[in-house]
Amino acid sequence: MAILPAENISSVPKVYAESMPDVSALIKLYSDKIPENPQDADAYFYRGLMYIGSDINKAVKDFTKVIRLEPYNSRGYLQRGLAYVTAQNFKKAFQDYNKEISIEPDNAQNYYMRGMAYY
Repeated sequence: MAILPAENISSVPKVYAESMPDVSALIKLYSDKIPENPQDADAYFYRGLMYIGSDINKAVKDFTKVIRLEPYNSRGYLQRGLAYVTAQNFKKAFQDYNKEISIEPDNAQNYYMRGMAYY
């Protein structure tokens, strides 16, 4: 790992920001895809991921749509649970992780996430 000279420290936030994706552009990209194919769970899923950092309610709504479109795919429950944890709604997160475990009982991550919601 390179150590930056003190005079370059101020450029770190700029370099970091330039390497990050433009979240608003990605939200727009996925939002534009949804009218083309409203049954595209991936568009809702990835848009929901983008919303986790800025609008938890919209993230929950998108992950709920993923669950409606793919009720036996645990990814919607995993991410909605994460959104609920972020919103400090641990009861709902715990419920989502229980459902996720019922779909994928051999996935250790599911138990870990449920434990994090419980404690």
